[in-house]
Order: sequence, then C-alpha cells, then structure tokens
Amino acid sequence: MKYLSYELITFNQIKIVAIMRIKMALSALALVFVFALNGQDTKMSSDISDKAAKVTEQMATDLNLTDIQVERVKGLNMSLFKNKDEIVNSGMPVDQQQEKFNYFVERHEQTLKQVLSEEQYEKFKSKYSDMLEIKK
Repeated sequence: MKYLSYELITFNQIKIVAIMRIKMALSALALVFVFALNGQDTKMSSDISDKAAKVTEQMATDLNLTDIQVERVKGLNMSLFKNKDEIVNSGMPVDQQQEKFNYFVERHEQTLKQVLSEEQYEKFKSKYSDMLEIKK
C-alpha cells in the first residue's frame, strides 16, 4: 500500500493563491465590462447610422440627388447625427444643447451649400428644418 505524501502548505502560499484568484476574477469582470461598453457603442453607432441612412435616402428622393451627392450627404448627415446624439446625452440644459448644436448645424449647412444646387438647398431648408433643432 502506497502512502500519499502531503506537503505542508504555508499561510503565505494560501494568501498568494487567493490573491491570484481575486486578480483573475477582477480581470474577467473588467473584460466583461469592456465588451459590454463596446456593445453599447456599436448599438449607438448603428442607431445613428440607420437614422443618417434613412434621412439621406429620403433626401435623395425629395431633392433628386445624384449618386455622388448621396455619398457626400450621407457622410454629412452621419456626422451631424453623431454630434447631435453626443450633445443630447451630455446632460447640459436644452438651451445650451441647442446653442452648441447650432455650431454643427452651421457647418452642416455650409458644406451642404457646396454639395447641393441652389434649388436643392432651398428645398432642403424648407423640408428638413426640424432635423436641425434639439427637441425640448
């Protein structure tokens, strides 16, 4: 019959093992947290992309945009909606949100003037003005 030999485990060795397990658990939790945040960003980006694509598609129909104009307007709309989303979720008062958003609207409109014809731009201004405001 064989006898099993057991080593004596010191208290320091037990502490080291416990600390290693805690570090592994914290690392796993950190990874879960990072993946969860990344998923939220992806979802938010997806929502913004969908909204920008939908508005661009409607603008393409309403304003009779060329393929080149559609691509440029889609990028502009994506940027505008991303900025709008960041401002709305910033937690600042609505009047400050609108003031900050107006800066991006001005840039958006200046670039649109370069992309659209005068007639297309006037149609845009009359039909899409509500897109350029922060809702109260």
